[in-house]
Amino acid sequence: MFIALGLTSCKSDDRSLDQYLSDEDIIELLVDLSIARAAVSQLPAEIGDSIRIEYYEQISAIRNMPIEKIDQTLEQLSKDPARFQALLNSSADSIRARNERRDSK
Repeated sequence: MFIALGLTSCKSDDRSLDQYLSDEDIIELLVDLSIARAAVSQLPAEIGDSIRIEYYEQISAIRNMPIEKIDQTLEQLSKDPARFQALLNSSADSIRARNERRDSK
């Protein structure tokens, strides 16, 4: 499961997740976060942590989504474990499909 980055405190947002992100957007965000996490997983903690923060900042910029909103999205998903797991499964499927396309070239 993902742990929210926690660079800043999350402010409560009364809008539901569905009002600002589609499932496809969430899946793509989870793909980005999974790839970033995997990229630093074998690094020593002191290096991996700082690189992970940089990756999250890049994801934030690419997705045009403040880090606080990423944290809030993950927090809201954690309140619906069945949906979160389904979206995580879809993001894993997306990563596998990308890898298969890359490997078949």
